[in-house]
Amino acid sequence: MSAGIGNVIKTFLKNEGILFDNVTVVANIFEFKNKKPILDLENIVYTSNKNYFNIPENTRKIIEEKEKIFLFGDVVEDLKMINKEQLNKTITCGFLDKKIESNLNVFNENFDIVLTENEDFNSIKDIIM
Repeated sequence: MSAGIGNVIKTFLKNEGILFDNVTVVANIFEFKNKKPILDLENIVYTSNKNYFNIPENTRKIIEEKEKIFLFGDVVEDLKMINKEQLNKTITCGFLDKKIESNLNVFNENFDIVLTENEDFNSIKDIIM
């Protein structure tokens, strides 16, 4: 789940070779009509509404059936994207690129993995491959 542009996220994941069949991107997806981008403003994802209950129901059901889940976030509040009961089967990864010294302890306490200074996904790929 991201407040970013889902089209860009999917393209990035595909180009990196990590857009697997079991990856679902919940984000702001632009549709194009007459070469103009259109966004459904009623279902827009933004920072403060990224939580488990705003994930589409069909995607929540898929998550609930999974044995393991990866959750990525760049703020501790992103952990709300997963139901608390499922945290025991979730590997959480925090991206910390700003104010590293003042936020590192909080990130380490809340995320299983913390990537700093724009580390790439290779360390994550090493874990899942």
